[in-house]
Amino acid sequence: MSNYSVSDDIMEKYEHISKRYTKNKKLVSSTTAILAIGMIILAGFSAIPALGASTTIKIDLHEGINFVALSGGTASAKAGNIPGCQTILRYDPIEQRYKNCKVEDFLIEAGAGYYLRTTEASTLKIKVNLDEQLDVPLLEGYNLIAHYGPGDIKASEIMDSTPNCVEVKSFDGASQTYLVYSSASDLDFSITPGMGYFVKIEKDDNVVLIPPTDDTYIRSERPNVNYGLQKFMRNKYGASSSTILEQDSLLSFDISSIPEDACILSAELSVFYFKYKDNDPSGIILDLHKILDDWDEEIVTWNTAPVVTDCSISQAVVPSSIRTWMEFDVTDDIQHLVDATPDEFSCMIKNNESWSGSDIPLMFFATKEYGLHMPYLKVVYDAEPPETTCNIVGLKGKNGWYRSDVTVTLDAVDDLTGVNYTMYRVDAEENFTMYSGPFVISGDRVHRLQFFSVDFAGNTEAVIHRVNSIFIKIDTVKPVSEHIVSDSPSPVVLDASDNIGGSGLDKILFSVDGSSFKQYTGPVVISTPGEHIVKHYSVDLAGNKESVKSFTVNVPEPPETPMLLRLGDILRKLFG
Repeated sequence: MSNYSVSDDIMEKYEHISKRYTKNKKLVSSTTAILAIGMIILAGFSAIPALGASTTIKIDLHEGINFVALSGGTASAKAGNIPGCQTILRYDPIEQRYKNCKVEDFLIEAGAGYYLRTTEASTLKIKVNLDEQLDVPLLEGYNLIAHYGPGDIKASEIMDSTPNCVEVKSFDGASQTYLVYSSASDLDFSITPGMGYFVKIEKDDNVVLIPPTDDTYIRSERPNVNYGLQKFMRNKYGASSSTILEQDSLLSFDISSIPEDACILSAELSVFYFKYKDNDPSGIILDLHKILDDWDEEIVTWNTAPVVTDCSISQAVVPSSIRTWMEFDVTDDIQHLVDATPDEFSCMIKNNESWSGSDIPLMFFATKEYGLHMPYLKVVYDAEPPETTCNIVGLKGKNGWYRSDVTVTLDAVDDLTGVNYTMYRVDAEENFTMYSGPFVISGDRVHRLQFFSVDFAGNTEAVIHRVNSIFIKIDTVKPVSEHIVSDSPSPVVLDASDNIGGSGLDKILFSVDGSSFKQYTGPVVISTPGEHIVKHYSVDLAGNKESVKSFTVNVPEPPETPMLLRLGDILRKLFG
């Protein structure tokens, strides 16, 4: 755990907010538009309490900065009821920045944490329902959420129970310091009920949560009015005084960062059903239609609505409880788009069954402007091929050679869909063979083994990769050495050769009359008269050693010199 002092300069940085929300798709880059999966269930990270388990949490607010949970109403109204409150900020996980209620007001959201700054200490009371399970999508980067209880929870517990969480950060109001816990931290800290905290989520390679680039609604009663940047989408369909009243929700998602060759295992569009008006719409079937034209949430109206498919691509039933998620299965459609390489998935939620009677149900769904409970597209895909490893068993020699036939075992792993099959071939055979178990490679030479695996999603391992194309060198034959001896005192000559396809000759070693063996480098002269025993053997580069051979060399005594010649030599030396 690390502590960071908070200076006014840092606070000014955090409170620097643009004067209005600017819709700029360029802000949603490939690293933020396609976001890592994270889903946290804010129920105290424990068993969900029994129905009706509501409580009031008292939160001690300190002069300065506080990270807290809030309940009910708008942020500006809440700020007005807190003594000395200067500002309330929410954290936008899409743009990865704070937003100030004094610049753009927002609704207080269950499950969210808030940055609150006051000039005096006080006690804040919030009422929460512990029977309400809050599923909050966590996007790549920082997400500011809240802990409701029951009881304290350790930062380490949060990290362990939150997928892809690499950091938990909160703020100690009493000391005005940040508390940071990560996998590299030595210390831990507790988060009490009513306390806000950040979780930092890292990217997942196979699961993404994609927030919308556009989300709004259109309304037949006001055909020329644009409802872009609203906090809610709305759905309604029925007749009133023979006039059809219809409201439809529109959403668009950037899917460009999903790999083009990905196999989509599942794709779900989730929208947060916030509330309804007039009659209870429970049980109504909502249809999802694919949008075929371009549109913009700040421009679109009923009269300029884009064309949609006649048939729905998915359906979802309105649940009996509000403040819950609804899911549309769009797996096939996302797969089709990925295969065709478009960058956008755009759809419209419609109610195709007209309500008969008065008080036509009006349903409200949260938009990205609402906060944590924004719509999102969850895509689970497999774009990674299996990984195949090769195990070779044989008598190992030197320099990477084997001195025996080898047995090869191939083992493939795929963490998502699993391995369907593995193929291999030896020495560039025309066709690959399906692997069914260990096989033997024999023959003295350098063999080339190629192999690859395919998973159940159809992802194929690249056989041209060096890991999947290896050379196996086999040399099982010993080299052969020989000797050549001419009449003494001519030198002894040794020679050796290795088998065709083998590793090649490494060295020849020899010994004379039981001396230590040494490496042969050239003809050997033996001058001492008598019988001598020469031993020799050769070794190839694979380490194969020839059996020791021996032969005999006879060196004769030199001939005696005549006496007169010797006397003449003496006289010449004496008298010149």
